Amino acid sequence: MLQLVILLKTSEFIKLGKSTPDYILGFSNSFAYKGFKLTAVCDYRTGHQFLSEVKDQLAWTGNLIESAENGRAGGFIYPNSVYESAPGVYTQNTNIVTGGNSYTSYQTYFSDEYRATGENFVIDATAFKVRELALNYSLPKTYIEKTGLSELSFGVNARNPFMVLPKGNRNYADPETAGNAGPNGNGAGIATIGQYPNTRTFGFTINAKF
Repeated sequence: MLQLVILLKTSEFIKLGKSTPDYILGFSNSFAYKGFKLTAVCDYRTGHQFLSEVKDQLAWTGNLIESAENGRAGGFIYPNSVYESAPGVYTQNTNIVTGGNSYTSYQTYFSDEYRATGENFVIDATAFKVRELALNYSLPKTYIEKTGLSELSFGVNARNPFMVLPKGNRNYADPETAGNAGPNGNGAGIATIGQYPNTRTFGFTINAKF
């Protein structure tokens, strides 16, 4: 089956996404078994996008995975692409490469042409995040009945231990860092370079009741 791929670049303003999610799903629950208690607080949000300036800078310096795929000898053949060999006649493309056929032209393509298309840096902001995770263990009362304690438990906890991002976001940025930048708060949906990630903390607790 022959597929026709047409790529158009326009100078017109086009809506490429929005900074607010379509919905946010939250999950909070605890599971207990024989003195152990596991507590988790998570959320999932999707339906929105953000602009990654980190990806833009990686394109400029030649560190994008797109520039590594099939680009060692110069450019690459765009998958399933065709060219107009005669008026109204389209032929499967087997030799026309994207970005030219030399290292210099390929480098120029990503640092200039690829970067000049803003759509290349608009990323799916979908994210599944574990906000809090805690595991506690309470000693059986028979173990502490002669200590004067009525309850003794030990626990470990973590905040923001991990998140799952879509494949298109290769850890370019945490979607939550794409916030209201600038003095007028008009930078929603833009993740700039040099932003600090969300803090990840770990802790240990001991609870004793007399």
